[in-house]
Amino acid sequence: MEKYPSVSIIFVNYNGRKILGNLFIRFLESIRGLQYPGQVEVLAVDNNSDDDSISLIRKILPHALIVKLKENIGYINAVNLALKYTNGDYVLILNNDVILPKNFLLNAIDNIKELGQKYGDVVLAALQIVGDAKRYLGTKPILNVLGQALHVDYLSPLENLTKQISRLPKCWSGVYPDGAAFIISRSTIEKLKYIVFIPIFKMYFDDVELGIRLTLLGVPIFYCKNLIIYHRLYSTSKITIQYKKYINFNINRLMTLLSLMNSDIQRVFVLFLYLILDLFTLSLLMLKNRSNIFTSLYHYLKEIKRVYHGAEFIRRYYDSIAGSSFNNRYFLLKLFDHHPILLPRWLCQTRYSRQIIELLTPIVLLYSFFISHNLYKTYKAKGLRYSCIETLS
Repeated sequence: MEKYPSVSIIFVNYNGRKILGNLFIRFLESIRGLQYPGQVEVLAVDNNSDDDSISLIRKILPHALIVKLKENIGYINAVNLALKYTNGDYVLILNNDVILPKNFLLNAIDNIKELGQKYGDVVLAALQIVGDAKRYLGTKPILNVLGQALHVDYLSPLENLTKQISRLPKCWSGVYPDGAAFIISRSTIEKLKYIVFIPIFKMYFDDVELGIRLTLLGVPIFYCKNLIIYHRLYSTSKITIQYKKYINFNINRLMTLLSLMNSDIQRVFVLFLYLILDLFTLSLLMLKNRSNIFTSLYHYLKEIKRVYHGAEFIRRYYDSIAGSSFNNRYFLLKLFDHHPILLPRWLCQTRYSRQIIELLTPIVLLYSFFISHNLYKTYKAKGLRYSCIETLS
């Protein structure tokens, strides 16, 4: 009989029962219902919940190891902490608002074995049916010249996935693994020095940055059509107000992009450009939501102070895991080439806003020129494409 590798399943919980209700129970039951012939261990890190989440975990998953923290250290730090307690050959990292089909783990390991024959270590991420189960998150994650990370078919109707599922290959590559559910090998975790998510991040863009490191290390990321989960999407983070989501995402994105640049001139230019664009977009976002503009701008400017030092931290970490093989020569080029510019849908609702966007095109081209002359020529020759996509939910 074929021997299957051991798998550790980890998830972070904060008031799962209070915030998610019955979905949290269904999440735990879906873990219990996984059918897998190898050894499985479950580890939960609780960020100092004040509901009955821990008792529910013990009831539904009696063999799970629970790490109860005395304070909320955040999702990212809790995941990194959990890795130190795991023993499996592979680690499945989950959000606590997903539901897994019973054959999920078995399909994942079978796919890893098949892909591993050609690629060695790989990371697998799941396709996601989201929200009210009428949409899917997308099938092709990309990064564009602005550092925006989305699927080309982001939040498309579920019937579109049903129509194209038969035409999709069994597995296909992506540039980052969506953080709701992905499986990673022990050897890859060791290459990452047990840092799956950058600890200085405050939620958002963490899985995108992980994709950059995995590519840097030569570990490909794959999505497979027999790995589909249900994900409520933003269930725990919905208590975070809108402007904080925007700020966290963009600060983390900016730190990552600056860490990939050698020249201080380029860094200052990009920092200045993002500062202007972010303040403008944040102001529009607050006007749309009738929120306090000055509060949001104050928080953004407060966070921007840590960007440069954060970029230096990430740069040193990249050097430590990649050594002399990584010399920061526009690593993102491979990810940016031939992709559209993704813009929030609300920016494209009127003829005037679309005209403003078209006027900003030279700025984007200038920005891309500072990243790479070849990329500039690509966009100048083909024309800058942009797509109106909802980037904030």
